[in-house]
Amino acid sequence: MDAQVVVEEFRSKGLEVDDAAANACVALCANLNLDPAELSEQWEVYTLNKGMVGEELNVDRLEMFRRTLKRKRRESKPLSFASLEDKLMDLPEIETPSKDQIKPEEEPKTPAPQGKETKAQMTPSPTLSSAEASAFKKRTQGGFVVASHVGCLVKHDRGEKKGAMQIEVMTAGTNLDESTMFFRDRLSDKVAYLETRINDFAERIAAAERLPKGIDDIHPVSRASQEEVLCVGRICCDSEGKLNDQSVMLEGSMRLSNGARVKLELSKLPAFSFFPGQCVAVRGRNPSGHCLVVEEVISSAPVPMSTTNVMEIKGSESAGQSFHMMIASGPYTTTEDLSFDPLDVLLKEAEERKPDLLLLVGPFVDSADPQLANGDIGMTFDTLYAEKCQAMIARYCNTVGKQSKVVLVPSTRDLTHFPVFPQPPMEKFQDLEDQVLCLTNPSTLKVHGCGLVIGCCSQDILKHLAAAEISRAGGHASQTDRMNRLCSSIAGQASYYPLFPAAKGCFFDASLGGALDMPTTPDILVLPSDLAPFAKVVSLHQNSSEQTGADQSSFVCINPNRLTKGKSGGTFASVFVEGLNQEVEGAPDSAQVSHEAAKRSKVEIIRI
Repeated sequence: MDAQVVVEEFRSKGLEVDDAAANACVALCANLNLDPAELSEQWEVYTLNKGMVGEELNVDRLEMFRRTLKRKRRESKPLSFASLEDKLMDLPEIETPSKDQIKPEEEPKTPAPQGKETKAQMTPSPTLSSAEASAFKKRTQGGFVVASHVGCLVKHDRGEKKGAMQIEVMTAGTNLDESTMFFRDRLSDKVAYLETRINDFAERIAAAERLPKGIDDIHPVSRASQEEVLCVGRICCDSEGKLNDQSVMLEGSMRLSNGARVKLELSKLPAFSFFPGQCVAVRGRNPSGHCLVVEEVISSAPVPMSTTNVMEIKGSESAGQSFHMMIASGPYTTTEDLSFDPLDVLLKEAEERKPDLLLLVGPFVDSADPQLANGDIGMTFDTLYAEKCQAMIARYCNTVGKQSKVVLVPSTRDLTHFPVFPQPPMEKFQDLEDQVLCLTNPSTLKVHGCGLVIGCCSQDILKHLAAAEISRAGGHASQTDRMNRLCSSIAGQASYYPLFPAAKGCFFDASLGGALDMPTTPDILVLPSDLAPFAKVVSLHQNSSEQTGADQSSFVCINPNRLTKGKSGGTFASVFVEGLNQEVEGAPDSAQVSHEAAKRSKVEIIRI
């Protein structure tokens, strides 16, 4: 097998392979009887499971990958008849006692036939109290910082503050509430959703490019032209299956292109990043009307970042105060019991830290928990949520007082809530409605006085994009850092979930698709994911070679990971943001102040 074949296969998935790694891949294919396509698919699954998506493919990682593949094959290999017979021959002979030797109390009992175990034998009822010897209680690395971003050194005052932070819920499209109807999307709803996304993107591109006639100057995707033209549409695949650089097509909107599609020729592009559903503008030539030779791609057209009026900051009770937020994402209990000890530990940590905002993201009662798979817990899921989660959160609120707000964002994995995305808010807390805010999934918050906009989506969009994206890395660091690139793509599309078709298990309802729109680009974007935790400064201008680490068009993206992982503890995030004191000093009351949260924030991802 030629090593070049392996290199081309991995390159089609956006991975560069050096000569040593290519030779190791050839040897691995021969040893395990795999072809390059199968090897690259196995590597993709391996990196997703290990949280190594986008990392370099080298000889050391290939050796660990080889051991994993061989172990899985060994575990799945069936036992041969010859080896089974040998094992039976080695067993000691068992002497059967006579009937006279058996005492009355030792009468032999008829064993239950195989496959007929009782329900109690197969699935013991999970305990609602914590086990003394649980793996969570034996954890040794609690408090260890696993990732961080330091934009400034913020000194947080845990004492009495001038006033509680005022929080405003921002919406851009469809407003979801308890009366929202869902699971009724039709084909026409999907068409309308895609049409709106493409046309909105085209409007932002026309404004950014200063086109004289606005959106009408954009060329239809399938109209032949010998001159360079600008076309806008969404990325899709020419057939069923995973996208690759030979199957990329551009689908125009009904308004601009009558819904026509055209193949994209990408050979002239030094770098690109595409995923299904992504809205892009392309410059190129289409001499035949059937193939557009692309010379430039514009994949980012974000909505503007928010600014705050100086008078609004000065008039706020919390003006000039630093802001502290803690973020955690479920599950909130381990797979050993349903005691919700990790949530209890988190809330006690919050009592000590006294954050202004505690953001809790679902799932709270997790459908993926094996203890809840058969529902044999002696109570309803709603009762479990009320007696454990709600009771603990209410106790925390009564302890810290109204200075600290709690925000709950649901997940489609919540057994106590509707599994639809976008998702309406959870049921409100009685007697604590002013302190506990139940928001939609996704949701956008504005913190007044501090000058901060926070966006959050509990759907694992990072993992879904990592599995669907194809890319060719350029020379700039922001293009080779895959997580940075994916976070920038989400903001650049102005959508909390720009992937279409949605990933399996997403439960996407196109009739509610407007609720995915970002009203403004968040200063802090919270995207809980099963992938490795991180806190990154992300620029909206990924194609610019002159961008710096943190500028006025940068935001902070945080993946706090999960609070629990199986039987053990996970991580949560702690965020400090400095007040807008220096920016306000000397500025006229009518001026608008940029938030620049990346420069005045400090983020730590901490083990529970």
